[in-house]
Amino acid sequence: MSILSSLLPGVRELRTPLTVGSLWIAFAALIAFPSAGWLRNLHAVANVSGTVAMFPPAVQTAGLAFAAYVVGMVADGLGVWVERSGLVTALVNRMRSSGRRSIAQVATKYYRPNAKAEALVLSSVRERLRPISSTLVSYVSGNIVLDEFDLARLRLSRDAFQQYQHYDRVRAEADLRTGIAPPLLALTTVFGTMLPLVPGLLVGVAGGILAAMVLFQGFEHREQADEYMASAIYFGYTSTPMFDTLVEAAKAELKPNRTKPATRDLAWISDFLADRGMLAVDHEFMSKLRHPSGILRRALEDALPMMRPQTRAQFAFMLPGILETKAESGAEAKGELVSAEDSEGAPEARS
Repeated sequence: MSILSSLLPGVRELRTPLTVGSLWIAFAALIAFPSAGWLRNLHAVANVSGTVAMFPPAVQTAGLAFAAYVVGMVADGLGVWVERSGLVTALVNRMRSSGRRSIAQVATKYYRPNAKAEALVLSSVRERLRPISSTLVSYVSGNIVLDEFDLARLRLSRDAFQQYQHYDRVRAEADLRTGIAPPLLALTTVFGTMLPLVPGLLVGVAGGILAAMVLFQGFEHREQADEYMASAIYFGYTSTPMFDTLVEAAKAELKPNRTKPATRDLAWISDFLADRGMLAVDHEFMSKLRHPSGILRRALEDALPMMRPQTRAQFAFMLPGILETKAESGAEAKGELVSAEDSEGAPEARS
């Protein structure tokens, strides 16, 4: 399969949905098999069967392959929707809170690059930002690259095709294995229910083990592909649009001789994220602000006056109490100043 993928362009994009769709069609055929006689008596089914029989076998095979491809695309689209809808993240967080950390760690591999890839990405972020601002490095997380991880391969395919070939080959193997695991499990389970008890149990258990092995192989290939992409980002072969925008904006707007660089950099990165709708979704940045030590939270209080009103409003919604505390402390200071002025003016008035 790997030799075929190297020789025929586009096979990597075709083989996964075609294989996955074929397995799901086989699963549907097994489900419908006990009712085959009843289905043949249906008028609509008889008409479709007669129409299909009019075509040559080659056309029938091509139509079946196209149907399998469409089913595979739909299954892949559902997987992408589940991944992006936050259901997997919510499930992982629930498993972690219930003490099932080992299962949560396995599930995390489905939608998140591994620790080695994240470390390479974070090192790349720091290397590019450190010449601009040494304090900005501590505020920018690797999520600004990881959230657009798939976009980096577009530039990699254009600027470094050999590196892209390595990545695409491993990623295609990962997609194939993670794609066929669910229909393989469903197919063997249904087939096992059609057999006597003992053979059916053996087939079901064997199918579950096989599907688990294929799924874990897919996870391992995905980790390897993520490490390839993270290495390409680290060595400068590719990048992501948002991170490039951040670097160029920081070069243009952060002056070298600015006063209070730590406070101004925090205000600047907050405005940058808020303007692009990323402030609420950058969970690592927000978790630093919510840390019990309160170090970055106190720095945020000092940086609030330097932010745009829209950014301050977002912080007031996401971190309630910061603006109120700041306003109360400012009001108290103002009240003390007024009281001091009144006490100083009182003797003059009495005199």
